[in-house]
Parts: sequence; C-alpha cells; structure tokens
Amino acid sequence: MALMTALPGCKTDDDETLSEAERQAAVNALKGDMVLSAKATVNGVDKTLLPSGAPALFSFEERDGGLTMWQRDFRVGNMPFPINFGVELKLSPLLSFEKGDFSESGWVRFHGKRGNLSIDGNAPSSAVDETASGDGSTVTGYVNARTKEIVLQISYALMTVEVVAERQAIDPSRVTNYEAEKEQYVRDLEEYKKNHGLDAGD
Repeated sequence: MALMTALPGCKTDDDETLSEAERQAAVNALKGDMVLSAKATVNGVDKTLLPSGAPALFSFEERDGGLTMWQRDFRVGNMPFPINFGVELKLSPLLSFEKGDFSESGWVRFHGKRGNLSIDGNAPSSAVDETASGDGSTVTGYVNARTKEIVLQISYALMTVEVVAERQAIDPSRVTNYEAEKEQYVRDLEEYKKNHGLDAGD
C-alpha cells in the first residue's frame, strides 16, 4: 500500500528554504546584464545551427524584493520573429531530483511562470502575462554564486519555442563584446551553411 503522507520528521522539498545570505548571493550573481551562449529551437528544430549556439543577452533586475529577467531582441538564423520576453523569478533550493546534476555546493534554483512574450519587435510592458492559461511561458534555471556558473531553459508558450543555455561561466566581459559576438556568429553561420550545403534561408 502506497504511503500517502510524509512520515513525521521526514523533510520534503517544500520544507527546504534558502537562507537570506544564500538568496542574496544568488541575486548578486545574477543581477545586471549577461551574455550567454544559447540554442533556440522551434518545434524541435535547432535554429541556431552552430554547436556553440548563439550569443543571447539577458538582464536581471532586483526590484521590490523580487527578481525579474528580461530577454531583448533575440533572433538568430532564420527565426521568423524576434523574441522579447520578461518573467518574474523566484529563488529556491534545488529539488531532490536535481541534486545529482548539481553536486557542488552553492547551486540555487530560480524559476518563473506566466512570462510575457512579445514577437512584434517591442519589449513587453510587463513581466507577467495576465492572459496566460496555466503556467504559460516558463523559465527554469540554476546559478552558482561561488563558481559563477549558470544554466537556463526558457519554454515559450508559442509554437514550442525554447531557448537553452547549457552550463557555462558568467563572463561580464561578454556584455562589452556582445555586438562583436553577434557579428561573428553571423559570419560563422554563413560559413557553416556553405560547408553543409544549406541555403541562406535554412
């Protein structure tokens, strides 16, 4: 017979909380601008094509005790529209099943739902989509304030569009070099298509 309730004294994920020091360290590691190497898929098709992905700019803002993430003008390859996106985030300890993937100390989970997506070229005015059904567009990520590393996955509530930034270092110098990185990505993408017999529109 399945045990339907937790035994007294047994901790669950809901019982775990971050200390204020852990939370603030994670916020400090995130807040501001950062550029990550990310892959974008539309209906499961990789639109970035390059193994290293494409540079993507994110901004994290601490406001009124909360944390908001913005993604601005992300468009790679032949994506049919630019992505502008905002979402309010919550920080929490790792869930039990995640601890095997992030065994080092210092990892903190951040997550958000009902994110606000715009594809008309303009940034959304709010980070919350009040019209979303269910969870809408969601974000799940992990940050380590000690090692300055991050993992990020965004699932947009549109055409199964996803952006994934696999585990990588947070490098502040990439913000300064963002435009140069974008230009280099375009050159590398053209070379990749030429070498793989792809048309410019692929």
